[in-house]
Amino acid sequence: MAKEGHEVFNVELPVNDPEKMREFQKAMDSYHDEMVKYFAEVAVELGITESQAADIAYLRGRSRWSEDLEVRCVKAFKVGHWLPILSGEEEEELTKLGF
Repeated sequence: MAKEGHEVFNVELPVNDPEKMREFQKAMDSYHDEMVKYFAEVAVELGITESQAADIAYLRGRSRWSEDLEVRCVKAFKVGHWLPILSGEEEEELTKLGF
């Protein structure tokens, strides 16, 4: 089940059909462009870099996400800290850093 504001989809790769693979690639290119645009919007909204915004977007899709955790991560980002969000160890690092 997707979180509110998130979409989940699955695809079947038509690897034996070159025309369908071109269509699939076109769709994935469009999806990627929208994802990059979303990261840029989040970066502006939160006052962080696009790379940090990508981490926040990733975190928003995880079951461990909470508004409090996101706020703490953004505060840490704004003062120059890197957080291991992809590994799921951001909570430990935030605690070590005093956030």
